[in-house]
Amino acid sequence: MKEYNGQGDFVQVDIFKYMNSLHCKDNQDPHPVLIMLEKLAMEYATASGILADEQYKALIIGCLPKSF
Repeated sequence: MKEYNGQGDFVQVDIFKYMNSLHCKDNQDPHPVLIMLEKLAMEYATASGILADEQYKALIIGCLPKSF
């Protein structure tokens, strides 16, 4: 895992934007995308970001295909 200590808000914003960009296609297995989201959430925390449960839930639901 990368170390982001002392790098400020810019790293947090980049990670959060990347988390928001993750999406599964309708016929795609969502598991790899959810694993990536989990890894990014850990990196966000390492960068001193605070991700509330409601925000994380919204990111998960937002990356799933509408068919779910």
